[in-house]
Amino acid sequence: MAVEELSEVFALLESTDEIRDSLQDLLTPDELERFVSRWRVMSLLTKGINPSQVHEATGVSRATIGRANRVVKYGTGIIEKLVRRR
Repeated sequence: MAVEELSEVFALLESTDEIRDSLQDLLTPDELERFVSRWRVMSLLTKGINPSQVHEATGVSRATIGRANRVVKYGTGIIEKLVRRR
């Protein structure tokens, strides 16, 4: 599966610089901006910030925040784990 292969490749990266460079090479600037925005939204939601406040703080659409909130609540749990590690 392609996701498995990509996961294995990312596991080979040795530094935040390599991760950043890989993301910049793999994604268009717009895709990277949306990816970063999604992370910020999920991070805020995981920290208990309510969706309305997330919208005010980020300017991200309420629909996108709603989808992100479902992932935070019902997803794999990796977002919460990553937020705690930071």
